Amino acid sequence: MKALKIIHAIAFSGTLIGGSVLFVFSEKKEISESEKRKLTTWPGIHLAGLLDGSLMHQYQKYIDDHFPFRSSLVELAFLMNEGKGMKAANNARLIVKEGARKIDEKKIDLDKAARDVDYLVNAESSASHGLLIIGGRAFQVFGGNKSSVKSYTEVVNEYRKLLPSEVRVFNCVVPTGSSFVFVKEYDYLRNKEFANIDDAYSFSESGVINVRAKEALVQHQDEYIYFASDHHWTGLGAYYAYTAFCQAAGLKPTPLSKMTKKVKKNFLGTLYNLTKDESIKNNKDSVEYFIPPVTTETKIFAEYAAGGNSYGVFLGGDIPHMKIKTSVKNGRSVVLIKNSFGNPFATFLVNNYETVHVVDYRYFNKGLLNLIKSEGIDDVIFFHNVFSANTLSHTQRQRIIKHAITDSGSTKNPANTKAKKENKSGDSNGKQVSDSIK
Repeated sequence: MKALKIIHAIAFSGTLIGGSVLFVFSEKKEISESEKRKLTTWPGIHLAGLLDGSLMHQYQKYIDDHFPFRSSLVELAFLMNEGKGMKAANNARLIVKEGARKIDEKKIDLDKAARDVDYLVNAESSASHGLLIIGGRAFQVFGGNKSSVKSYTEVVNEYRKLLPSEVRVFNCVVPTGSSFVFVKEYDYLRNKEFANIDDAYSFSESGVINVRAKEALVQHQDEYIYFASDHHWTGLGAYYAYTAFCQAAGLKPTPLSKMTKKVKKNFLGTLYNLTKDESIKNNKDSVEYFIPPVTTETKIFAEYAAGGNSYGVFLGGDIPHMKIKTSVKNGRSVVLIKNSFGNPFATFLVNNYETVHVVDYRYFNKGLLNLIKSEGIDDVIFFHNVFSANTLSHTQRQRIIKHAITDSGSTKNPANTKAKKENKSGDSNGKQVSDSIK
């Protein structure tokens, strides 16, 4: 018995030492391909963190994200959970994400949450009631409401009141792929999203121009406008929303026939990586993008994007602020205020403006009102999918960045050399990210 205890002690000690050695010398990745998120970076050593105890928490997050064989264990966990989920009509599977119903943004400090980038990039799950998997596709189950979308539109109204009357303000809220399930039992998903968008527009005050994007998408609902494996939409879906914007703005949309279409095949996105569902894996997506017949001083397509990051071809990822000068010499300028859902939409705006500013409100700290004034912006577009329009922390973020803020919260937004080199946006904290579920 004594010998057995010694063997156990030696085995335990050897495992502990070996694991520690592997942890120290193993390669530390920046992105988790399986989880579609940025992993925690080394927090360093700083006195303030030692005194308030936050440094130990940061160390724990770093260790959790980089322990040996973590990627393989995460993959195994996904596979073990494959069979979980409630069976629903038409052989569908409804997966309620752990903790999804526990997030109530009305009970948290929204101002603090709005300054925390880590929270913001994952916050849209508060508007989701899980995932529906059917026919080799995954759909988010919408959980927003009239009250939450009213808060969003009130922020748009605030900007309208603070801006000169000659600056046009557009409100564009678009549905997600959940509105296009095409199975009778799940028509309620479309009805909830469409009704919520109508609510958002009903709260718009005089001077705010509502963009009827959902109507344009319905006209093309039989086309490839949403991914099967990802929570974003396709370049084609974004194009039809662009045509709806042009109609609202009195602009002429550039026909697809005048653009160069390119395709990145075998794309598996965020919703596949959340579920590892075999039916989705066997229904791989393609990322289509359309190169406009105008030239830009800033690259708006990241041709190097590949694999699970192929959606990053649009703009090269999520950049706090891009200023795009185009060959369109009409003196008109626009600012698009968006999250990652708006990236493909942004690439079409270069057809109609001499200058296009693209602002990802989650990372932008410099003050939107000052940007609009100093750059002489003509048109302002608030652009959201229906989930982010119902996420209170996203709404609050757009409220507080009316003016410059110096503290972006507990999470810094580190520079990404490649993104800065590709985009030359003028912002020193440019960021290219692997799209996490937002």
